[in-house]
Amino acid sequence: MTHALHNSLVRILNGAGKPVGVGFLAAPQVIVTCAHVIEQAVGDSTEVTFDFPLLAPAEHCSGRVLIREDAADIAAIEPRSLPRGVAPVRLVQSADLWGHPFRAFGCPAGYDGGVWASGVLRDRTAEGWLHIEDTKETGFAVQPGFSGGPVWDERLEGVVGMVVAAERSPQVKAAFCVPVSALLQTLPMLAERAMPPNPYRGLHYFREQDAALFFGREAFSERLLQAVTGRPLTAVVGASGAGKSSVVFAGLLVYCLESLDNPGLDLFSLRLDPASLTERHEPDLLGGLTAIHARTVEGRPLKFIPYFLWGNRGASGMTVWVRLPERPSAPEAAR
Repeated sequence: MTHALHNSLVRILNGAGKPVGVGFLAAPQVIVTCAHVIEQAVGDSTEVTFDFPLLAPAEHCSGRVLIREDAADIAAIEPRSLPRGVAPVRLVQSADLWGHPFRAFGCPAGYDGGVWASGVLRDRTAEGWLHIEDTKETGFAVQPGFSGGPVWDERLEGVVGMVVAAERSPQVKAAFCVPVSALLQTLPMLAERAMPPNPYRGLHYFREQDAALFFGREAFSERLLQAVTGRPLTAVVGASGAGKSSVVFAGLLVYCLESLDNPGLDLFSLRLDPASLTERHEPDLLGGLTAIHARTVEGRPLKFIPYFLWGNRGASGMTVWVRLPERPSAPEAAR
């Protein structure tokens, strides 16, 4: 069975007809690859030769460099002709890819016909790249020769990025890719082809980060909120597959105080003024989130963030338990 990637994969060829990197058909008339692959293949020229190794390896095609952004290491080629049967890949955007399995195709030294690598996706780096790594004991890892190739997410069933760099040490089987969101900034003509991730989790339960996609259990979530507010322990019981984990994790969104957002405060001894709680959307914090703002009983400002996002900005203190003002004791009856 032909995989969805096969008819989109491209080898970028140098003047001798040897592959120096790969690329992929992202739209009917747009091939995407790395700017440094173009440099290695043709230097400053805008004329590029390529082929589709898994569809028509003997049919060399030509095209012109449509866009080349060296700083972003992104390039686009407009092909003059294409073999019969080519098909653009599906581009997918997602903010949460940690642990997703992937596959990638490349042409490392000695393997002009190409090889496949697999591994798991991690998270973004400060440069905006997506960290990927090989977790196998044997087999190929992403390495030089994979640059420009698509990174296919097996869970989302689409391309989530383009390989841009790889660790050369054989002891470190890690590489990096440009996420689809960054590709779209340089290549806005691809925006209409970029799909949001599938909102259905299949057999997986909904998590805290899926709360915006979780619907239909509002009444039960409200009952659950009332239950956990008044009891130290609440049990959720139901048949297997009924959605217990989903309603706990996505129906109730747990917030926490992180010391980075609350400098100078002792998170474990402060007391919260419950009447001061307000919500505020902060698009520039951790990729965009709704924070809860409040004050201590002394009037010091507090900021709560979703619990699943804490620890993403370096080491810091954190608590999900916050003390409330002490209730005044009931007056004794007059004697």
